[in-house]
Amino acid sequence: RVLLTPHGLRLCSPVKYGELSERGGSGEYFVGDRENGGVFKHANMMATTALFKAAKEVEDQYLAAELAELAYSVVDKVLPFRTLGDPYVLRGNPATKRIPPAVAGKVGQLLREYQYGEHLVPGHTSNYHLASRLGITDYLLDRFAIAGTPEDCRGKIAALREAGVRNLCFSFSGGPDPARYVQRFGEEVLPAFAS
Repeated sequence: RVLLTPHGLRLCSPVKYGELSERGGSGEYFVGDRENGGVFKHANMMATTALFKAAKEVEDQYLAAELAELAYSVVDKVLPFRTLGDPYVLRGNPATKRIPPAVAGKVGQLLREYQYGEHLVPGHTSNYHLASRLGITDYLLDRFAIAGTPEDCRGKIAALREAGVRNLCFSFSGGPDPARYVQRFGEEVLPAFAS
């Protein structure tokens, strides 16, 4: 009753992104889109997976049915086609995202052709090739990622820190060896920010 919203499960507290950084577009997402209103779509899908697993393993059939029903309900709310079906309600107006005019059309094409089922698949997926074909890989990495050499990562984190960002959340799930990335990041990047 408390966590379920019309847009998915509220799994994190809302953040006023606009007060953290002028450069990010997250503060302008409408409720229910990506990381807004405490509804994180990645977290919702992970929770849904756990709900389905629990529904299979729990002995109480009534509880199993409730878990499965909640899981299906959340899947229905956060599937990418729901977002794409009404982009100005769920996605926000791309014109408010501070996308440079030189790449705006290409970002629009990326959103139209993006294969959401491959979002966290490691390697050179069709999404990787799409961004490369559109010539916006560097733009996307600069805007949405902390990536590159350890020195590159330290530089990006330092710039975010200077802009006032005090908390970051990292995901290493997109690469072929996440455990190694976490270890290297912990050894070669994070120590520079220990204070």
